[in-house]
Order: sequence, then structure tokens, then C-alpha cells
Amino acid sequence: AAAGAGALGIVLTGMGNDGLAGAKDIHDRGGRILAEAESSCVVYGMPRSVAEAGLADSQMPLDEIPGFLRSLL
Repeated sequence: AAAGAGALGIVLTGMGNDGLAGAKDIHDRGGRILAEAESSCVVYGMPRSVAEAGLADSQMPLDEIPGFLRSLL
């Protein structure tokens, strides 16, 4: 959260919604949130909770995330 608008949170497959609070914190400080797409999740619970809360700036399959991160460099 200290990075503010420079922060990027990535929410990957998982059960529950324990990633929601951190994602909200990053989002509220101007950072971006990337959630794994349902199509590649073993369990879509955590990314779903972030997406349904309107916090995910984008969603993409797991195999596309490394290329996306490289594009930011």
C-alpha cells in the first residue's frame, strides 16, 4: 500500500476471500488489481470475490500473466 498508484496486486486461484481486504487497500490507494481468470483457476473463489467487489482492473488466464508483467518493465 505504501507504493500507492505504483502498486500492482495479483490475485490468483484460491478458496475464500482473504485476498479481498488487501486488494481493496491497494485499489483504494490508486494501485491496480489483476485477477486470474476463471478459465485457468483450480478454485475461482478468491479472484471471484475481488472481481465481484469491482476491484479487478483486469482478469487474465494464468499463462498470460508473465507476459503482462514483462510488458510493464
